[in-house]
Amino acid sequence: MRLMSALCSTLAISFSGSKSAHADDPANRYEKVHTIKLGGEGRWDFLEVDEANRRLFVARETRVVVVDLDAEKPVGEIPLPSR
Repeated sequence: MRLMSALCSTLAISFSGSKSAHADDPANRYEKVHTIKLGGEGRWDFLEVDEANRRLFVARETRVVVVDLDAEKPVGEIPLPSR
């Protein structure tokens, strides 16, 4: 899933909502359930969830932010190699 934002200081996590007659319409499949503030500079565009360890990995311009989904806060960063 590719997501982009101009400011990207806040990440809104969306999950499937209740099934409806219009569930095939992408606009009806998601609802905002939590907001996690990431802070810092740079846009983000890729998300990956590690369900077993309850971590969300958010790729940003120069790093990957690691978010603890239970605590709903960033817990670390992984620097990306220089280009």
